[in-house]
Amino acid sequence: VACLGGIYLVREMAILLREQLNKRLGRPSLVRMTNRRGGMQEFGIAILRLLRLRPPRGAEFNDVVLHPKLKQQVMRLADATSSAKRRRMPLQHAMFYGPPGTGKTMVAQRFAEYSGLEYAIMSGGDVAPLEEQAVTELHKLFRWVHRSKRGVLLFIDEADAFLASRKNSGMSESLRNALTTMLYHTGTPSSQFMLVIATNRPHDLDSAILDRLDESVEFGLPDIDARKGMVQLYYDKYIAKPLKLPAVSSGSPMLRKPDQPNGLRRRLPGSPKPLQIPREEEVDEAAMAIVASRINGFSGREISKLFTSLQT
Repeated sequence: VACLGGIYLVREMAILLREQLNKRLGRPSLVRMTNRRGGMQEFGIAILRLLRLRPPRGAEFNDVVLHPKLKQQVMRLADATSSAKRRRMPLQHAMFYGPPGTGKTMVAQRFAEYSGLEYAIMSGGDVAPLEEQAVTELHKLFRWVHRSKRGVLLFIDEADAFLASRKNSGMSESLRNALTTMLYHTGTPSSQFMLVIATNRPHDLDSAILDRLDESVEFGLPDIDARKGMVQLYYDKYIAKPLKLPAVSSGSPMLRKPDQPNGLRRRLPGSPKPLQIPREEEVDEAAMAIVASRINGFSGREISKLFTSLQT
């Protein structure tokens, strides 16, 4: 009996210990992705940077293709955030708005790393299904955020699904309470916490949320120069490097045979038959420019998917 009692006691103590560790170290259920790391992981990354096997700090935006004005605005805000963090000044909250697939989430991740912050990504659409538990989960989220030693950039994607105006008669009581909880936690500026929300319907947001935002950054569809950069980037990433093809050159022949003048058109989505390219043929800048001109209206995500589909 004593032996069985001891086994039962040890099991219950192990369960209790696990629950306490999860409360202190576990990631909240609302957080879909984070770069929070332990001390050993940070040490390993520092060694990789020392050996030049990982890009150094400050190089986070080197491979990001944005419109020059947009990149200038993002970098200005990132430098201001980094400076405020070093001086332990309150961090500014921001809104990224624009069509889907224009790079808002990716820029938020690079923004946090450039500024020396951790990031945590959640979706506004995950709050409503929690119903009455939403308030509890939000409190857990902010307790987890404030335990960070480096500070956290909390990125809320699809923010309009959670932070819509309270004047909307269709808003449930539980979602209204969750919005009030978010307002409570973001009412006081903090040197440890930065809120970035993303939406394609900024006018649907609650006025109190808009009042807490210091910066608004518009992410539009890429122009011709940005599309050229993305075509080059994704061709190298998904086609040239995996297949060990030659790099794009400025003087090599066009990527089509004389008897196939419309070869590039057949590589786009919806084409009846993909063009088979011999390994010895090279892609030049003129061919890239033609592709960029023909995908006008594509988002960055759609351009990425286009080149991913060419692998099959």
